[in-house]
Amino acid sequence: MQTNHDNLNPYYSTVAVAVAAAVVVVVVVVVLNGGNAQRTVSNDPVPSFLPVPVATFSLDMATDSYHRQLVFNVGTPPQALPMLVDLGSSNFLMFSSDSCFDSSSNCYKETSSSSFSYCSCNSACATRNISNPLATCSKYSNFYLDADVLVDNKAYDAFEVISVGASSQWSQPIILSTNMIILRANLNATIQFRKNGGVFGLGYSNAFNNLTLSNMLQAYGTAATQRIFGLNFTSTGGTFDLGGIPTGVIPASQWSEKGTNFNSASNDMHTFNLFNLRLCEGDLLDGVSAFWAATFDSGSACLTLPSPLFDRVLTWTNMTCTSYMDCYVPLASDGSVPSLPTLSFQLQPDGQAVSIPLSNLLLSNSTANGRRICLQRSGSAGVSSALSTPMVFGSLVMTNIYVAFHMLNKQIGMASNTLASNLGCAAKPTCIGAQAYSASDNVCVDPPCTSYLFKEMDPSTGTCQMDPKFVAAAISLLVVFSLAELGSYVYSHHLGRSLYRQLHEN
Repeated sequence: MQTNHDNLNPYYSTVAVAVAAAVVVVVVVVVLNGGNAQRTVSNDPVPSFLPVPVATFSLDMATDSYHRQLVFNVGTPPQALPMLVDLGSSNFLMFSSDSCFDSSSNCYKETSSSSFSYCSCNSACATRNISNPLATCSKYSNFYLDADVLVDNKAYDAFEVISVGASSQWSQPIILSTNMIILRANLNATIQFRKNGGVFGLGYSNAFNNLTLSNMLQAYGTAATQRIFGLNFTSTGGTFDLGGIPTGVIPASQWSEKGTNFNSASNDMHTFNLFNLRLCEGDLLDGVSAFWAATFDSGSACLTLPSPLFDRVLTWTNMTCTSYMDCYVPLASDGSVPSLPTLSFQLQPDGQAVSIPLSNLLLSNSTANGRRICLQRSGSAGVSSALSTPMVFGSLVMTNIYVAFHMLNKQIGMASNTLASNLGCAAKPTCIGAQAYSASDNVCVDPPCTSYLFKEMDPSTGTCQMDPKFVAAAISLLVVFSLAELGSYVYSHHLGRSLYRQLHEN
């Protein structure tokens, strides 16, 4: 999950945090020669172990209409709390009544639960202290929630009874007596958390040993090593498949390379490499890198692209951007939204293409600039590289695309019914003279006139012409030399006549 600016709509995340949370500083050598980087992975087109799900849970649409929630029943008696499904973190975080944004928020009331207790420090919740959390430990004295530093001594280890769903909605509800983290801090500044009871993290690392995917699998009598799940986000909510992938999805799925490298700074994230990134007729990676890293983060909403790729997307669409995160699609004369092309890529160098419609990113609000689109820029042209500045796929990117996560292999699978389309592509420019067309940037590239002495580009003809300043200087020199030559001739002729007269006079 990425941190959102306080003064922006909920679907916008802070790009700087998105980059910091998803930075992939791997142990392989990064070679910034033409933007290419080396990677160490093993190809595995389809994982050999793909069981069917042990359970499927319905996801609700969050009140912001961009994120997804899974309802958990917490405490005794149970309190039904919608938890934000977050691929960008890995802990089970409950927001107490102290963290409520307003009276309508879904906050956990620990004082109303007979099964709640705080945990003593370094005891893995073996020793509990119900009455006084300050008598426990303060190991979260600088607790970070998506780079927002919470107030000291406001986050605590706790123990609670948690069940997933109600029996009327799921045939196999699971009940867990497990650890969690309870936050008792004001969350007014954390926009995407509003109206949620907490965060259900589905990332890799779980440093605090609270509710995890493994706990849920064990509750179903399934091996904790079967850490496989799938997310199917729809326009109304979606589904969460635990412990496997539906058989109908497997034939249509494309899988990333196996074993993408992780490090301690980014090991929460589901990161993969993508290849042959294309939009319209352009290869967006041409001349930049052979591949690019990307990560899923359902706690964000937008598609975040590194600067060089972002700029190329703009040249192939009719979008305009007033800042790095405020982009718009101009409306047609009748007020309708024009068609947008699809972004396609491969999860392996020789794999089949997966397509994502840019129309998935359209937002509901329009301004004088047009319909807003959830597209953001990260990094800058001077520092972006395939591994250090990954793309970020938020919840809108995932809509109507089945995404599978094989955490044992560190692989990601995707199944999309969308076909690549060039509808809505910007027109190609007409090149003239010696200009060359660049499909990756959809621009005409001028000839390298400055590589030649006394040459410059003539924009009217698209060719290299002699520099007028040089021509003027050359003519001036020619005139000077000619005048000097003429003066020398006149002087020598005059001197000769004078000498001749002197000789005859003598």
